[in-house]
Order: sequence, then structure tokens, then C-alpha cells
Amino acid sequence: SHVLLAVGVDHDEARTAVRFTLPRTLTASLNPVADAVVDAVTAVGSRG
Repeated sequence: SHVLLAVGVDHDEARTAVRFTLPRTLTASLNPVADAVVDAVTAVGSRG
């Protein structure tokens, strides 16, 4: 992400990051999405 690089994130980390841009008005409806992201990251991380 060019945005992450611009704020000083390391190139390798920026290349593998998932960045979300969300409106400020989004609150509780984001919970299922956040849960799904956590589950996906956990699953990928457990692969080694």
C-alpha cells in the first residue's frame, strides 16, 4: 500500500498488509467483519 509506505511502514509489511478505510459512522455493523478478519488471520497463522 502506498499509503502505508508514506506513513513509514516497512516495505515487506506494507506489501502484506490488509488496510481498511471505513466511515466514522460505522460501528456495531463492523463487528462481524472484524470477527471474520481475526478468524482468517488466525487460520493463516496456524499454517506455519
